[in-house]
Amino acid sequence: MISSSISPSRASGSAGGATPGRGLQITSTFTPAKVALVRRCEDHWHCAGLTALSGRRNKVAGQIPTGDIHHLRLTVTDLDRSRKFYTGLLGFDVAVESPPDDDPSAEAMSKILFGGIVMIRGSLLMGLRPVAPAADRFDEDRIGLDHLSFSVPSRDDLDQALRLFDEQGVPHGEISGLPSFGIYVLPFRDPDNLQLELTAPMA
Repeated sequence: MISSSISPSRASGSAGGATPGRGLQITSTFTPAKVALVRRCEDHWHCAGLTALSGRRNKVAGQIPTGDIHHLRLTVTDLDRSRKFYTGLLGFDVAVESPPDDDPSAEAMSKILFGGIVMIRGSLLMGLRPVAPAADRFDEDRIGLDHLSFSVPSRDDLDQALRLFDEQGVPHGEISGLPSFGIYVLPFRDPDNLQLELTAPMA
């Protein structure tokens, strides 16, 4: 969705553990294999038209029938810092941990998890891959991702988020209304300066 972009200079300042399997430490009742494909957009009235268009597009001959995003992974500089941010502030649960170095499958799993973790929130699977240089910073003006937006139920949730951002020193912009899309957006930054956003429907 359209973003109210902010730059750093303008910004203001699991329940139910499962038994670990060989090579993987499962710390949530959710695992990637158990996550059903769902249409998150259908929970928000302002996306209903887009969902309908998506269904029709998948029937066009000669096109790959892609569905919803299955998972995404973020490259980060500091795993512990990013883990705390996404689990503590945004409510993700850790679903998969990298095995310890002395685990027999550690070498094989390092080629998949790169020493990182996989988290889950609702139907979204998101990994953290701690391989970036310590001084690296995200820049949405380079090729690749511009921003990542998370849905919240209402404008009140955006107001609450503003208070939490201020309490925890999270850089953020202001709440903006986009009437043509029927949404409010609130941009903010993660510890690596990744541009994030909260999106709420207009009543």
